[in-house]
Amino acid sequence: MSPFDLVVLAHHDNPAPQALDMVARAEAAGAAAAVWSPRELAVEVDDSGARILHRGNAVLPGAVLPQGINRSFAFCRPALRVLEGIGTAVVNSVESSEFCIDKVETTRLLAGAGVPVLPTRAHPWGARAVAMPPWGSPMVTKPAAGSNGDGVKSHATVDAARRHLSGDRLLGPSGAVGTELLQPMADGAGEDVRVVVIDGVARSITRRRALTGFVTNGANATAEAVDDPEAAQVAIDGTVVLGLTYGAVDVIRHQGRAVVLEVNCWPRDLAYVGELSGVDLVDEVVQVALSQRTGLAGIGG
Repeated sequence: MSPFDLVVLAHHDNPAPQALDMVARAEAAGAAAAVWSPRELAVEVDDSGARILHRGNAVLPGAVLPQGINRSFAFCRPALRVLEGIGTAVVNSVESSEFCIDKVETTRLLAGAGVPVLPTRAHPWGARAVAMPPWGSPMVTKPAAGSNGDGVKSHATVDAARRHLSGDRLLGPSGAVGTELLQPMADGAGEDVRVVVIDGVARSITRRRALTGFVTNGANATAEAVDDPEAAQVAIDGTVVLGLTYGAVDVIRHQGRAVVLEVNCWPRDLAYVGELSGVDLVDEVVQVALSQRTGLAGIGG
């Protein structure tokens, strides 16, 4: 059986269009590529070492592009670590992805490196005796491991924020909330800038506006390409600190400066924002992943 140069690891059994598009771009470049679901994989360990099985066959693709595997990351983390250990290029790396998935880690690392962020407190769900921070209301709470805007809430008063943090909640289909962030409502809430950075270069800059509320990535949001050098530099600095090969950094205005709101290691809107910016971001990400493949590709599943 022929080896795979590139595997796109997508969470769902019916992969999203972007995952299929990535495979098509790789094949157009002459590479052997496929979409795999984590449900098709197994980690096998014995005295001879560790390996990954795809549908029962040992595999060693040249490169893996994870896409939207937040919910299955507890399994994907060790599987991808095995692949990294035996020669597969994982883009982005497991370590970088771990930093981005946990917003506490993202904020801690960025702030420690001097990249501007929103002031943040982290609480376990169902926190008791919640002491309010000095920045006052309105405030925003969000799950540390949430995605797609799930669970992001605004609170007009200190008491409302305290009641929310001390309550036991679920994050819908994403499962139980383990940790929540508490942040001030940014001065520029309702508008942010998404910067897609690839290999240390800002390749797409788009401004997003929420028509209602303050969450800018909802179905009611608008977007347009813009030129924002300050946001671009903040985003580039953030991806360097987190060790990302590529990523989408959401930047917002607060107290007169651009600050990082969130860093996405698996952005799902590359085609959309790329079209707005006149850049084929899907193809660029695929080409970067192919350039990192090790040439050690083994058995295809």
